[in-house]
Amino acid sequence: IWGAIVFILSMLCIMLVNGGIQFGWYIDILALLMPLLLCLGVVLLSGKREKYQVIHILRKTVIPAGLIPCMIGFICIMAQLNDISVIGANLAVCVLTVLYTLVAYMILYALEQHKPSNH
Repeated sequence: IWGAIVFILSMLCIMLVNGGIQFGWYIDILALLMPLLLCLGVVLLSGKREKYQVIHILRKTVIPAGLIPCMIGFICIMAQLNDISVIGANLAVCVLTVLYTLVAYMILYALEQHKPSNH
C-alpha cells in the first residue's frame, strides 16, 4: 500500500510542478478506452486465463496498445493541418493515451513482481 501512496503522490507532484493540478487536463475517457479495448482483445485472443499469465500479457502489450491510437491520432491531425484550432486538443488526446499506458505498464510491472514462485 505504501508503494501505491508514493506513486500517487509522485504523480500529483509532477502535475503540480508542470502547470498545476488541473485534473481535467489528464482525463479523457476515449483515450483510456482505446488502449483498454486493444489490450482486452489481445488477452482474449491469447487464450490465457490464469491471473499471472494475463498480467504478463497485459504488461507486454499495454505500451503498443497505447501507441496504436496515438499514431492513428497523429495521422488524423496531419490530415487536418489546415484547421489549426483543433491541433492542440487532438495532440493532447494522443499524448494522454501514451501517458495512461505508461502508468498502466508501471502498475502491471509491480503486480508481475508479486508472482508466487510456483507459477
